[in-house]
Amino acid sequence: MVRQTGQAGVRRDVGFTLLETLVVVAVLAVLLGLAVPGLSGWRERQQLQVQAEDFWGSLMLARAQALLHQQHVTVCPASSAGACDAAEGWHAGWLVFVDANRNGRREADETLLQQRAGAPAAVRITGNSTVNRSIGYGAEGRSESLTGAFQAGTVSVCASGQSMGWQVVVNAAGRPRLEQAEMPTCP
Repeated sequence: MVRQTGQAGVRRDVGFTLLETLVVVAVLAVLLGLAVPGLSGWRERQQLQVQAEDFWGSLMLARAQALLHQQHVTVCPASSAGACDAAEGWHAGWLVFVDANRNGRREADETLLQQRAGAPAAVRITGNSTVNRSIGYGAEGRSESLTGAFQAGTVSVCASGQSMGWQVVVNAAGRPRLEQAEMPTCP
């Protein structure tokens, strides 16, 4: 505590007492206790959005590279060994590569454009039946299946316990869009 002398020569004590300090610390502890669960949910929502944006960005890259180089480019779910593996699912990670032979699998001589690591354990990334194995782009930038037919579909990014998730929707022209969607259940 500091003692100061005022203009009239009267001394007064300036500072906080131990009791005042303890009350402030207790109030801060209560406020922090109320805020932490909300911050945890916010962090999980941000993780979902980041994963959805990463996937969307990979599709945009694949489409741009197909147009730029006039080659077929494929995006596929990746195994931990760095090969295409639809059984692992999109949440295990994915590859973007020039698919010269259009077989949906990356060969040693095919150029790898991007490799993404798997999503956090709580995040699930799943495609519907038309985009659960791969998404391909032809030389004109349109989405194409391995047979050359147009390809459209939806990839969902969700987490259990979260009522909202994200969808990456690939339309018939191949343009992907990102949208937030209600997802009461996460596969």
